[in-house]
Amino acid sequence: MSAEKFRVIIYTNTCEKKVSYIPATEDINIAIMPFQTADNGLIIVCQNSRIIRRKERIPGSSCEWKDVTLAPKSRNRVQL
Repeated sequence: MSAEKFRVIIYTNTCEKKVSYIPATEDINIAIMPFQTADNGLIIVCQNSRIIRRKERIPGSSCEWKDVTLAPKSRNRVQL
């Protein structure tokens, strides 16, 4: 049985998409540090098809990153 892995999707400054995988047992913040470079602009960590972490490089900075808040899922409409 293979260990579960998180999929890491990296978008570079030139809009190239790169995909990598990290073990699910590692701390996500530490595991994605190697991807936080000046060449990359957006990092998305997924578990199956669900986004669990999203980091974006602050415009104009080569080393500062911020967490992007994910919008809460909308509840189903109440039927009257």
